[in-house]
Amino acid sequence: MKIKFNEIKNCLLLLFLFVLPWQTRLIYQTAYIGKDFWEYGSLSLYGTEILLGIIILLFLIEKIRNNFSNLFIKHFDKKRLTKILLSFLGVLSLYLFTSTNRAVTWQYLNWLISGCCLIFIILQSRLNFKKLSLAIWGGGMLQAMLGIWQFFLQYIPANKWLGMAVQDLYQLGVAV
Repeated sequence: MKIKFNEIKNCLLLLFLFVLPWQTRLIYQTAYIGKDFWEYGSLSLYGTEILLGIIILLFLIEKIRNNFSNLFIKHFDKKRLTKILLSFLGVLSLYLFTSTNRAVTWQYLNWLISGCCLIFIILQSRLNFKKLSLAIWGGGMLQAMLGIWQFFLQYIPANKWLGMAVQDLYQLGVAV
């Protein structure tokens, strides 16, 4: 049985776009300025990052199996692409080595590189715009329906997978 990486990759790509609005994350290193929590400096791992990593890995496996050279020949000039990539990596290296907090810089650069890979994978996937937009729209609508339901009930149930703590209107101390 031949594994069809393209079909698996496309299904995972649509799943990624569907769950993108949810943004469940694991904060593995918190940062503080004085005694206050500092969101920008905290290190975290999003669930969608893992899924995107799997998609990128499948994309690379597919391209290696199908002779990696046809990746850039159709769309780009090799010399120009090499110059762009080298200058991009040079700027990223400059940011990384001049940063005061390299772990935070590396996290943000990783997100930037992953985003560039995502754009390239979407362009290479040949999925039509209707499917891509329906996946994003569906995930956003599901999240909106949950928010509307919480608003009308004036109650938020606890759910560890969605990162929601219980908030009841009748309990003292619930933020307004």
